[in-house]
Amino acid sequence: MGQADAIKNLFSDPSIEKSFYLGVTRGLGVERMSALLKDFTSAQENMQLTLVPHNEACDARIIIKEELNGTENYLPLWQEEYLLALPYNHVLALKDSIALQDLDGLPFIKRSPCNAWDSLNDTLTLAGITLDIRAKIQTIDYALGLVHAGLGCALVPASPEILNKFEIVFLPIEGISLVREVVLAYQDSSDIVDTLKQLIIKHRQ
Repeated sequence: MGQADAIKNLFSDPSIEKSFYLGVTRGLGVERMSALLKDFTSAQENMQLTLVPHNEACDARIIIKEELNGTENYLPLWQEEYLLALPYNHVLALKDSIALQDLDGLPFIKRSPCNAWDSLNDTLTLAGITLDIRAKIQTIDYALGLVHAGLGCALVPASPEILNKFEIVFLPIEGISLVREVVLAYQDSSDIVDTLKQLIIKHRQ
């Protein structure tokens, strides 16, 4: 059947493809984003989708809410709490939650950019607590790899695929609310943007 469809396509009139550039911020989770983008490309015929960094010129963006500019409209996708990732054999991994005082002198992997870092750092500074920064990196995957290796702990968003990491324990930090909201940002509506918005609403259900 697949070969029959391929032969039919050889004799069909070529269609003009519409280019669509989607800006995507880092660290949103490959599995969840892949499922959304698969449905998006299937629902929009003759579209050529190109993913670009969220700070480049594009037709729409999937970003953290704090990255919105003043002229963009937005549609919420999902919210995620930030948790402290610890090696499974760490002494604090036996607790149900982490007190701020537990962080004093704690070996830590600092990930940048991270929209929750400033809030955490400000809270710790006011409390007179200092982290022992062992590494500074950019990606969540590297942060989790270093946590797994026992180099230190890290602050990461609690997406489903992150929480499935084995030999890493994820715990909330008491006394501070660290949450990120992922949104679809766009300047103007179009048929393609409207299709993406409808799929986002469907994926939220």
